[in-house]
Amino acid sequence: MSNDVQMFNTLPRTKLTTSKLVKNDWIFTIRHVDIDPEADLLMLVNPGSRFSHCEGPVHLENLSYEDKGGVVANLLIRAFNSAMGDPDAPKLAPWTWMTNDLTLAKAVEVALKALGVVGDLCAVELADLDARKVADEQWKDLICTIKRSVGK
Repeated sequence: MSNDVQMFNTLPRTKLTTSKLVKNDWIFTIRHVDIDPEADLLMLVNPGSRFSHCEGPVHLENLSYEDKGGVVANLLIRAFNSAMGDPDAPKLAPWTWMTNDLTLAKAVEVALKALGVVGDLCAVELADLDARKVADEQWKDLICTIKRSVGK
């Protein structure tokens, strides 16, 4: 088991985020950025707060679901181990996570188990319509900002 997985397995988990205002549930989606050089991002969104974070870039388009699951599982672990890139934020594992793609959910579950992630965090649910909608809105805002910043 890697040090990253060991660290992840020891992160505290609570039903609410550190603010205590919203559930500590997360949706993750793979998003393609069609700006040169093209790549994919793993976007994580907390639907309750609308906080979002991206990991990557990575190239997932030619990978099998099994290989995508491995890449995504490692990106998820990295995101939470780094407190979403905020060195001042407390590190907290998600209470639950979900995605918009059932096949990806199953592949990530297999990868998390193979990496040695313990307990309930090997379960990846299919996101409900409300969570998907929030994730899509957050992506739309982010990609518009990115395109504006590069003059597209």
